[in-house]
Amino acid sequence: MTDAAEHSRQNTIKRMDKSLEKDKLLELKNLKTYFDTPEGTVRAVDGLDLVIPQDTSVALVGESGCGKSVTAESIMGLVPKPPGRVMGEILYHRNDEVLDLTELEENSDEYCDIRGNEISMIFQDPMSSLNPVYTIGNQVMEILLRHKDITKSEARQKSIELLDKVGIANAEQRIDDYPHSFSGGMRQRVVIAIGLACNPRLLIADEPTTAIDVTIEAGILDLIKSLQEEYKTSLLLITHNLGVVAQIAEKVAVMYLGEIVEYGPIKEIYHSPLHPYTRGLLQAVPVLGRQQKEKFETVRGMVPDPFEIPAGCRFSTRCDHKEEHGKADKVPPFLEPEPGHFVKCWLYEESDNK
Repeated sequence: MTDAAEHSRQNTIKRMDKSLEKDKLLELKNLKTYFDTPEGTVRAVDGLDLVIPQDTSVALVGESGCGKSVTAESIMGLVPKPPGRVMGEILYHRNDEVLDLTELEENSDEYCDIRGNEISMIFQDPMSSLNPVYTIGNQVMEILLRHKDITKSEARQKSIELLDKVGIANAEQRIDDYPHSFSGGMRQRVVIAIGLACNPRLLIADEPTTAIDVTIEAGILDLIKSLQEEYKTSLLLITHNLGVVAQIAEKVAVMYLGEIVEYGPIKEIYHSPLHPYTRGLLQAVPVLGRQQKEKFETVRGMVPDPFEIPAGCRFSTRCDHKEEHGKADKVPPFLEPEPGHFVKCWLYEESDNK
């Protein structure tokens, strides 16, 4: 990154900080997560800046292969080392102290006390998250007994209350059942109960509806949103589907090839998308009642191979506007064309005079 580009990035980050009305909970500063392979280095996350405020829901959106899940794994300390390397800062604001999670040993007592207790995660596939040879109750109780000073009987009663809270009927009986006896939607509800068991300050939901029927997708999202508000926890929702974001998120960060290309309030992103990639994602959302004769829009092309990331603007190989500015071979600055609405694109260079 050139000195000018880094100066622009720092100035924009300062403005992003000022635009936040609520206290910060987690800050990702110039986060880089690389994987060294025999074929070369995969830059899965490459200079990501993001702030998650307290009691706020933020959606991280982008196609598969853009680095969303790796970002979550970096926060949780789940990146395998080697081949993975996590650089930059992951600043966790806790009481009067700020911890840089990248400086903690991932299996240290301090990190383990944070993971699952203060920062929790719902993974994509509930069946792979649940152990098939243990009852549902044992798996909910496990995290309570690990992080809370309670007895087994107290943990069991708390687990029943959590299962009831997430909509598991007859929780007192179902607590002794095994995962295979639950439907996909019910298993996802169990995973949500595990994620919220210790009342975390931050809940990361990584594609929480991917493995379940679309008919119950809305119900699961409504459940996550209502519980997030009830427990007063922050939420980082990771998804490729902008269609599900509107009902759950307050802020949206659009990610492409390891970096944020647009960030702003949900209404601004939906009604006035700035980046060509964001506009393409929104056009690709299925609309109920769309006429069959209408053309279904998609983002042109595909996400490039991780070993062939374009120099300069990473979206240049799929952008229909690159000829308008003639700078596709140069890294675009991160700009603020509208108050609180940020974009990494050359199309808005002249509007950023703040």
